[in-house]
Amino acid sequence: MPWAAGTPPDVAARVIAVPLQQALGQTVLVENRPGASGTIGLGEVGRSPADGYTLGALHYATATVVSLYPQAKLDLNKDFIGIGQMEWGHNVLVVSPSLGVGSVAALVEFVKKQPASFASSGVGTPAHLTGLVFQRTTDTQAAHVPYNNFGQAIADVATGRVTYMALAAPAAVPQVLGGKLKALAVTGPARNPNLPGVPTVAEAGLPAMQSRTWSGLIARADTPRGV
Repeated sequence: MPWAAGTPPDVAARVIAVPLQQALGQTVLVENRPGASGTIGLGEVGRSPADGYTLGALHYATATVVSLYPQAKLDLNKDFIGIGQMEWGHNVLVVSPSLGVGSVAALVEFVKKQPASFASSGVGTPAHLTGLVFQRTTDTQAAHVPYNNFGQAIADVATGRVTYMALAAPAAVPQVLGGKLKALAVTGPARNPNLPGVPTVAEAGLPAMQSRTWSGLIARADTPRGV
């Protein structure tokens, strides 16, 4: 797992590990090797024996970083083979309830009047790219604040230390329902059934912000197909 414990990709991998262990009849351990937007962990997979005993969790963000930064020295098409998709989902644009912002339009007005910032778990992550799209489509400026500690990013948005964040729905929903975060829009084509009162970004007038994330399992490309 090339992301830190508690991040959305890590949670997905741990959910999958349970039925995978039952199907294989063997112990399945989730080992976190975070850093450099997931490229460090994938490098570990690439250096492990091609025997099927070491699999990698590939997240959307890592695939994006490899495209953005060729110096990552990872060729996803040549170095790895896909096994299957684990999950996909959308993000939720959130702010602190104390910010006094109740809509996307109100957030745009807020950001235009004073210095603002947005959080993410690293360069190339969905939160980072969605934050950039938000700036471009609304003609606003905000400082990008990447976090190594995912929980701290959520905490800083919840307290208003950071203005907003495009947070993965599985992480956002409990925070919103618990009153710690205010949801302004979801990036999917339809409303999230857990947040029926929150509009989509298209409904909020920002269709360019529509996006979805995904993660899956991969192995070294030279792993025997039978394995």
